[in-house]
Amino acid sequence: MPSELGSSVGAAVAASLTIPSDSEQTVTFSLAWDCPEINFSKERTYYRRYTKFYGTRGDAAAKIAHDAILDHGHWESQIEAWQKPVLEDKRFPEWYPITLFNELYYLNSGGTVWTDGSPPVHSFTSIIERKFSLDRSRSDLKNTVSISHHNDTAVDILERMTSVLEQVHTPVTSNSAFGPNLLQQGEENIGQFLYLEGVEYFMWNTNDVHFYSSFALIMLFPKLELSIQRDFAASVMMHDPSKMKLLCNGKWVSRKVLGAVPHDVGNYDPWFEVNGYNLYNTDRWKDLNPKFVLQVYRDVVATGDKNFAKAVWPSVYVALAYMNQFDKDGDGMIENEGFPDQTYDTWSVSGVSAYSGGLWVAALQAASALARVVGDKGSEDYFWFKFQKAKGVYQKLWNGSYFNYDDSDGSSSSSIQADQLAGQWYARACGLSPIVDEDKAKSALEKVYHYNVLKSREIWSGVTYGVAATMIHEGLVDMAFQTASGVYEAAWSQEGLGYSFQTPESWNTDDQYRSLCYMRPLAIWAMQWAFSQPKLHKYEANPEMNEDSLVLQHAGFSRVARLLKLPDEDVSRSALQWLYVGVSLKCNVHQNFRLLVNGEGKMVGSGSFGTVHLAMSKATGGLFVVKSAQEGPGLKSLENEATMLEKLHSPYIVRCMGRDSFVGRQGEGRLNLFMEYMAGGSLSNVADKFGGILEEKVIRLYTREILQGLKYLHKNEIVHCDLKCQNVLLGSSGNVKLADFGCAKRLRDLKSKGASMTSWQSISGLLCGWPLKF
Repeated sequence: MPSELGSSVGAAVAASLTIPSDSEQTVTFSLAWDCPEINFSKERTYYRRYTKFYGTRGDAAAKIAHDAILDHGHWESQIEAWQKPVLEDKRFPEWYPITLFNELYYLNSGGTVWTDGSPPVHSFTSIIERKFSLDRSRSDLKNTVSISHHNDTAVDILERMTSVLEQVHTPVTSNSAFGPNLLQQGEENIGQFLYLEGVEYFMWNTNDVHFYSSFALIMLFPKLELSIQRDFAASVMMHDPSKMKLLCNGKWVSRKVLGAVPHDVGNYDPWFEVNGYNLYNTDRWKDLNPKFVLQVYRDVVATGDKNFAKAVWPSVYVALAYMNQFDKDGDGMIENEGFPDQTYDTWSVSGVSAYSGGLWVAALQAASALARVVGDKGSEDYFWFKFQKAKGVYQKLWNGSYFNYDDSDGSSSSSIQADQLAGQWYARACGLSPIVDEDKAKSALEKVYHYNVLKSREIWSGVTYGVAATMIHEGLVDMAFQTASGVYEAAWSQEGLGYSFQTPESWNTDDQYRSLCYMRPLAIWAMQWAFSQPKLHKYEANPEMNEDSLVLQHAGFSRVARLLKLPDEDVSRSALQWLYVGVSLKCNVHQNFRLLVNGEGKMVGSGSFGTVHLAMSKATGGLFVVKSAQEGPGLKSLENEATMLEKLHSPYIVRCMGRDSFVGRQGEGRLNLFMEYMAGGSLSNVADKFGGILEEKVIRLYTREILQGLKYLHKNEIVHCDLKCQNVLLGSSGNVKLADFGCAKRLRDLKSKGASMTSWQSISGLLCGWPLKF
């Protein structure tokens, strides 16, 4: 088909020269194109990074080609100087440098986008549903033009349009994963960087996979790596309640909740509509938040950038507080929930797991170290305390030769996971203390080598590189090269499977691959990091921690964690079951809950206020207790207790989960108070069961926790007024909590009135000569 008159459909370059005999000459030419804009399907357009130097008009191709012709020799010499130390390093087998440098193809071929770091440019079609006006005075306009154009109507109108677009869209970046907002004044805006998880998995900056591949960026383009983590830090603080449908079960869930690190920064509208992945609800994944924390800390120790550390620290804190909800038993360790809730998204995991659990342990230590960098002494001590606690729990996965897949006693619990030491790997890479003993790490890696490397039916290329890096950190260098060489033989060698410059996520022994051109194989740079680890800005935790500070830090952290708790179906029912009581049948507790013991309800306590029954939630099966009272002094006492407890949040105070006021069948006012169930009973019960004799160390433990509870109360200007063994309750793990606040008083209320006490307390007080007023 002929071209139209005056148009160009192609071009050719011709050069004429004379070459004398026995000589050579070089013809240099350059091919360049200028495409300054990146357009996404949600009407957002960005300028590419190079427009900072060549402008945004799209007419700079000749200038780009000119610069390439002049400077390409210098570029080539710089590349050779960069590669030379690796190529000449006698420690490395011949295949290693070849694979190391060639895997970098993905930084260009992975759908890469590098913007100038400015907010998106919009067209008027993108705001057609918004109300706006161009009718405004020139003094209102942000973008002024040269005074020479003051009579140019077109310029004036364009100026107004530009101003409207800026004013309409400027606030939107605060509700997105727009990392440049975290830059401080004077810091360089290097731009934003995107690359796909794979050419078959169309999601940008997939976090759980970038965890592996990010070593290439932090070693070669550290400012781009910091930019990516700023975007994720911004995403932690955003909440997107718009619904998306899960493929696994057809349920609709929020796209991204506050506190969760997204799986990716999106696909069709990156940074603004995150989580393109919708197979499972990644807000419940256990590896994303710890991986974010670990990557941030590694980047800080690699660059020493304290401004970056301070900017992202709030997001790190929130990310860890969000994870607290997955510590179901309060032992300091998160638990997986029986579905594929981590990067291996076809492998179900239950309970404490080697992979997610190890990442959690390492992330707590990294958070403590990062807190020291930013000068947060309280958080430094608190996260170190949590690290030590979780580290102790993690050891129970050790079976004598490796760490079990999980502790659920299921059919796969004793499986040998190649990536079981991912937390250990990152702890070493960050210059932190190892999370497991060296002999255990070596034993586990040897087991992985003999079973997962030599006998595996499926090979994951990026994970293989990560495991090899772990081996290098543990001193198993020969084993590391033998492990990683399998990827070279299959993907890059002439005798291999032909995967050069398109390394897949995995392949099996039948030569079947999955997902060509994948991000994770960049993890080979984690091996190079282990060999040439830059000087680390290592921080050691202070062994002397202030106990009072820990209590305060725990209270604050727990409060943040409660506010971040996921509003999914099961959790929301648990939290809102008290509302169900008030709006359903409006009858007594026996009709709203299935009470235990033959359906009649077991009374577990009583007092002057009324009765206490053990109950079970119909929605979740969880146990709790219901304190019930009707009109009279008992009702007032229970109302006082509810008022007190609803404002108290301490690990040493029994938790109130809600109340329900209603009218009984006889027209009397009634109140139900819903409390956490303390399975150990009261100290009086324990003393009776054990003949009144307890070990001294147990008494010291109980006393310490009682005093911690009292200290918390007194700091909040509350006096219990009825402290006795019957009102000190024990959990199943031996933890102690203060209960029964019916007589409790606030100090401000005692300035003009005396305090009421039970008869027992009054008599003992009189015998001791105590006054009855404060």
